Order: sequence, then structure tokens, then C-alpha cells
Amino acid sequence: MRRYSIYLLALIILTFVITLGKQSTSPAAAQTSLIYSGNGNREFMVDRQKGPQLVRIIGNSAEELFSVDGLEADGSYGDFHLFTFYPYDGVMLISDDYHHVTRFEIEAVGYWQLEFIPIESAQRLNPGESVSGRNDDVVATYGSRELTISANKADRHFAIVAYAANGRYLDLLVNVTYPYDGTVLLPAGTRYLEISATGGWTLTDGSPVSGPTPADSGCVIPPSGPWPPCATSGGGNAAPPPPANNNNDCVIPESGPWPPCATNGSGIAPSAGGANNNDCVIPESGPWPPCATNGESANAPAAANSSITGQSARVTKIRDGDTIEVDINGGAYAVRYIGINSPESNETCGSQATAANRQLVANQWVTLVKDKSEADRYGRLLRYVYVGDRFINAELVESGWAESVHYEPDTKYNSLFDTLESQARSANLGCHPTGVFAEPTPVPTSTPRPQPTAAPPQGNCHPSYPDVCIPPPPPDLDCRDISHRNFRVIGSDPHRFDGDKDGIGCET
Repeated sequence: MRRYSIYLLALIILTFVITLGKQSTSPAAAQTSLIYSGNGNREFMVDRQKGPQLVRIIGNSAEELFSVDGLEADGSYGDFHLFTFYPYDGVMLISDDYHHVTRFEIEAVGYWQLEFIPIESAQRLNPGESVSGRNDDVVATYGSRELTISANKADRHFAIVAYAANGRYLDLLVNVTYPYDGTVLLPAGTRYLEISATGGWTLTDGSPVSGPTPADSGCVIPPSGPWPPCATSGGGNAAPPPPANNNNDCVIPESGPWPPCATNGSGIAPSAGGANNNDCVIPESGPWPPCATNGESANAPAAANSSITGQSARVTKIRDGDTIEVDINGGAYAVRYIGINSPESNETCGSQATAANRQLVANQWVTLVKDKSEADRYGRLLRYVYVGDRFINAELVESGWAESVHYEPDTKYNSLFDTLESQARSANLGCHPTGVFAEPTPVPTSTPRPQPTAAPPQGNCHPSYPDVCIPPPPPDLDCRDISHRNFRVIGSDPHRFDGDKDGIGCET
């Protein structure tokens, strides 16, 4: 009887533990983790808590293509993405204010897991202290103005992005592909640092050890004293550590005098990138506005940490594997990569090529470099694109997500692209195993769906499109660049409008 009593007690304890574990992942429970997991490809809605959160992602033990993309309510790709061919276990930040994600799209071979974790679980960097970690992670900082960084000994990609307490994007602080040892100034209002890394890293806060630390993210600090107890550990008389505005409403003008909320009352120019409302516009050339250069208008901002000479721009959208949209001084522009071509979105491997491009440039500061042509006839800027010193056109060809194409007169890197394409094809990388880059074979034209035309078009029209007038490349065109739909395609189809090889281009 005693033995049965022991068994019964053990069973009760086990049932309690299991029940407690289930409650800890319930979406309705406050400040708890929420886990989604599965095998292979999947798309699903997320029911997570509002506000910024951590996302721990685990997957790709098979070392295949592994991508995680956040989708907005209209089904378009948002600004949350992960793309890798290596086993992954890292932490990223997701924010309603910045990412606008309602669903996730997973492309995977084997098991994966996404765990949404309260932001309070982030590692904490206190004034005058250091934190260390490995791979992707998020660190919370309180009152830091200066950050010393040692990282990327493996010569991989290393980046740090600054976010405000409400999850609003502030600035890209570091973006390099070489070992990094240096110091950066943090934008006013920085609370979270999202680290993208392979291998170890160490962050050291350069702020004075003395001074208060805000007790919680809800502490509102006025531009001048007396300071609230939540900011001064109850002292009420010591100024809080800069930046003095904890509620993220500090508006920094283009020139001084600087408001106390940005400078802790000192009147000195705010730190680089310190336009707390993200309205600091960096022109193509100097003189540089004080909000970008700490008040020293003679010094150019290090927006993309690049030694490349060209035009700085911020990537706002990824159209596909070879076209992006950027912001240049408040103006929106489409940019077509020079010298390369990736599969169209409706073709085999098109989504993978787009994901590869997104992984390289999404939300980044880039440097745009012109060859001979300014733009194509559709208004797209024709450019070589760099992130830091990384040559994006070349990397897409080298990894097999794009092929080399020759478009006169922009031919500066044709030989390089040809060599990289040959190497990628030999190694069967990227899209090459699918055969999408091979010359298409002619297809029968008996399908009755093409739109009728009274007479063959005249002028500079490519013979692959006998019923409509579409010029030959350059430039390379996508279906979104033309108005024609459901037209007949024969021959070589240089623009690859007929993605499924059924003889009909740009089908609706």
C-alpha cells in the first residue's frame, strides 16, 4: 500500500509540472514565452504580445537553405528576415512600431522553432560595465552614450542596430565584414542593441559609472530637474544619465542651440545619428548637417562604414533579386543592379534569389556607384551597390543567385561577373541546380490565350515577342515594368517573361 501511495504522489507531482509548463507558453499569460515549432516549410499567424519582443530562432541542423520572413497584413514581405545555410540558434528583436509583422513564412528542411520572449529577458549593459556573447543577440542598455566594441574575429558579417525603448528603429551603428575593434556613439534614446554576428563579441559601456539608471521603461524624464525618483534612484537631485529623454519624444533641430533633452542640459551638439525622431537627412555630399556629425559639419557621416565613393541611400524595399527601392534625401528611387540578372519572382528560384538579396541589403545604408548610364528608360537608377565594402552585385553572382549579363555601355565589371558566374555554376550554387539560367528552348505557340493584334509591331522590338513591341535589353525588364499581359513568347525570351515556359508572357 505504501508503494502505491508513493506512485500516486509522483503522478500528482508530474501532472502539476506538465500543467505548469503548458501555462508558461499560453498566449494569454502575461510576460511569458510563446513557442511555435514545426518541420519543413510553413506559413502561420502569430499571436504575440504587443510591443518589442525577443525572438529566439533555432533550426537548420541539416545545413540547407533556412529562411524566416515576417509578412505584413497585406501579405507583402516586412522588414523581419533571416536567411542562412548554416545551423542557426540566435536571438533577434521584433517590434510593432518597426516591423509590422502579422505572419511568418518559414522555408526549412527539418525541425525549426521560434520562441517569442519578453524583452525584459535581454542581456543588460549597465553604465561602465561589459557584456559578452556569441552570434545574434539583443542587449538592453540604460543611459549609454558611448559603446566600445570588439567582435568579428572570424571575418564574417557583423552589424549592430540601435532601437528605442518602444522598438522604433534609430540607426545602423556598425556594418562590416572584417574584425572590428572600435567605439561608436549611440543615438539619443537608444535602449536596445540588436547584434548580428558569427562568433563572439564584447560590448563595453563608455558612460561614467556614477549616475542613476532608469528603473523601468515607463520612466518619463523631463528636460530639466528636479528629476523624478525613478530616474535618480530616489535621490531626486542628480541629473539622469544622457540621453535625458526616456520617452523618445525628443526632437533634435538641424542646428544648435540643442534642446536639453538631447544634451542633458549641456547645449553641446548631440551624438552622431542623434536625430531621435529619425528625420536626420544625410545629403550626398557635404556640408553635413550637425545631426549626422555631432555638430562638426566638415566631417562626413559614416552612414555605411564604407571606403567606397558614391551616393548614400537607405534601402526601403526589396523588389526581387536584382532590384531594390531606396530613399535618397527623402526621395524614393528604384535601383536596378548593373551587370547581373536574377530569376523573376514568377520563375523557378525567384523567391530564393529575392530572399538572398533581402538578407544582404534590407534596411541597410548602401553606397550607389554609377558606371556610364544614369537610368534606364523606365526611370530605374542603374548602379553597383555596396553595403560597407561588400560588393552586392558580385556577391549575388558569386553565390549563384544571379547570372552575369552584358549591357552596353555599363561593362566595367563584366569580366569579374563572368568569372564568378562560372565558378558558381561549377560549384552548383544558388539557382544553378534548377537550370533557370540556361538558355530557354523554343516552345510551341499553339496555345490560344495570347491577346490578338491587328498587325505586327514596328520599331525596336525584340522578335521573341511578335505580337507586342518590347525592346531588347538593355535594360532587363520585369513584368511589372511593362503594361502588356498574356502575350505570345517565342525564341530566346531575353527578358524571361515566360517563367513557366508555356509560350505565354506575363500571365494574369
